[in-house]
Amino acid sequence: MLPHDITPETIPLPDGERRSAVFFSGSGIRHRRLGYLIQQRYPGLLKAWWVFAPSSSKRYQAKLEKAWHLVKNSQTSGEAVELARSGDVASLVSMARRQLKRVKPRRVGTLLKRYVGRNDYATIEQEMFGAELQRLEANAELHPENIDNPNRKARVERLRELDPYLILTFGGPLLSGRVLRSARGVAINQHAGWSPSIKGASTTETAIYHRELGWVGNTVHLMDTHADAGPILRRSTATLHPDDDLAHCFFAVCAVGSKMMLETIETALHADELTVHPQRPGGKTVLNIDFTATKREAIARDLDHGWLGDALRMTCDF
Repeated sequence: MLPHDITPETIPLPDGERRSAVFFSGSGIRHRRLGYLIQQRYPGLLKAWWVFAPSSSKRYQAKLEKAWHLVKNSQTSGEAVELARSGDVASLVSMARRQLKRVKPRRVGTLLKRYVGRNDYATIEQEMFGAELQRLEANAELHPENIDNPNRKARVERLRELDPYLILTFGGPLLSGRVLRSARGVAINQHAGWSPSIKGASTTETAIYHRELGWVGNTVHLMDTHADAGPILRRSTATLHPDDDLAHCFFAVCAVGSKMMLETIETALHADELTVHPQRPGGKTVLNIDFTATKREAIARDLDHGWLGDALRMTCDF
């Protein structure tokens, strides 16, 4: 799980009380699972857990979920399904309402299987992690608190009061230098991508689109103010299976990343120094908007034609 292609260095860890950490995360099941796993492994370590949930984002998500509900219930056209996946909320809502009275069953089955069944991330995330999350949540003492901006002055002041040794992140936003400097020890991020080759968002999907199975992995790294660019602590590819779809690949990446995150926390709490692998300049930073409908369709065709299974079987043969 160490990147042997990058020359390692060591950095000393500050002395002092280490049993304190703050966790910034997203709101997904995979993010909350890590927050509860940290508490299970290290009771009392987390002093605060903040979920990035801006009010505008929540309103947008509510509209999108409502529109998507209309689409699924009406078995509407493939065009509406595509709007749902692209996030065009206004057009989707308008079309879904019209199509409630104009159901076209032909072609719907294939399209829904492609866009709803195979790539229904929420359903697959629930299937993979939902039961475990419920068990972890029931035994936890600390639960997440929603915040709309982690970089505000009041949040920095609260961090200074908590005086955390570790700042941990998974799925949260970019943190400012003032926030990162609030850690007496180090700030660590779990990135669902293969840094430095591919950083940002939709990294698993982009790797599969380019047929780069060597990039379908997770990186745990020290944080700076750039996206997924700090020195690497752990990095590993995920175990994939020939019948995996895109969502299963993504959540396998998240699972191996959380395992590495827990191992990294263990080292940070007890070692005198950390072995780090400074990232080389370069690579590609991907935004969610870069993962277009055209790319999704290309991936779906590849998976339907068995490309992933063939590639994995070829790897096993060697």
